[in-house]
Amino acid sequence: LEFKDQRNVYLFTPPITGRYRFEISNLTKGSDHEVNLLVYNSGGGEEASTSYGIMNGDGLTIASMQAGQTYEIQIRQYSGIDSYNLNIGYQKDSL
Repeated sequence: LEFKDQRNVYLFTPPITGRYRFEISNLTKGSDHEVNLLVYNSGGGEEASTSYGIMNGDGLTIASMQAGQTYEIQIRQYSGIDSYNLNIGYQKDSL
C-alpha cells in the first residue's frame, strides 16, 4: 500500500558494533521522487539523514552503531510514489 506523504518506519538492532551503510535502491528511473532516509538512535536523536532524487545507490553511513541498541530508520516519500528496497550492510574496516 502506497500513498502520498508516506512514512515507513523500520527498527534495526545491529548484531555487532561498527559502521553500517543504509541505501535505497530500485527507485524507478525517470519518476519524480522526493524521498528522505533518516536514522535515529535509541534516545530519539537523529544520527543522519539524506534526500534522494532518482539516485539509486546513494545513502548514509553511520560510523559507530552499537550492538544491541535499537535504531529507527524512516523512509519518507513526499512525492513521486514508488516502491523501493532498503539495503543495510555492515562495513568492515579497510586494510
